[in-house]
Formats: sequence, structure tokens, C-alpha cells
Amino acid sequence: MKRILGILLAGVVFGLCLALPVLAAAPVAGPTNEDCKEVLQNIGYLLGLRDLPPRFDRFSYIEKAEYWALIWGSVVMAGTGFALWFENQALQYLPKWMLDVATMIHY
Repeated sequence: MKRILGILLAGVVFGLCLALPVLAAAPVAGPTNEDCKEVLQNIGYLLGLRDLPPRFDRFSYIEKAEYWALIWGSVVMAGTGFALWFENQALQYLPKWMLDVATMIHY
């Protein structure tokens, strides 16, 4: 089983090595004040309080949120997965309740 997981991990690392230069050059930025305005304008449009939908930049607040959710979710799953995979080593540095929390988050 560990051999299969090691092969999968090697594939993930290889994929990240290929994807990191592309992600580093991606023009997706974090949330801005303009995004907050667009959220309120979009809610107004969806409720029928505005006639026109808001004009978005190249990436709307929805796309930015989805992008950052993917990145954050991947980091959380990798961190908790390593803690569960290397349980004995993790318990040398973390209390058991933190491993229990990692289990709840991961599954």
C-alpha cells in the first residue's frame, strides 16, 4: 500500500513541478475592493434591484474565489494527509487531538 501511495505522491510532485511555472505566471490576483463592489452589484442585479449586471475584470470574484479555494483545499488535504500517513512521526511533535482534527478535516 505504501508503495502505491509513494508512486501517487511522486506523480503529484511531478505534476506540481510542471504546473508551478504556469501558476506563477498566472495573472490571478487576490481579492480587491473592486471585488466587494462587484459582489454587491451582482446581488442587486440578481434581486432585480439593478437593470444591468456588473462589469467584471478579466477574472470575476467568483473565479478568484474558486481558484483560491482549489489552492487552499490542496494545501489542507496535503498537510492533513501527510500527518495521517506519517502518524507515528506526527505524534512525536503534535498532541493526539491535533491528529484527530486532521482526520476529521481530511475525511
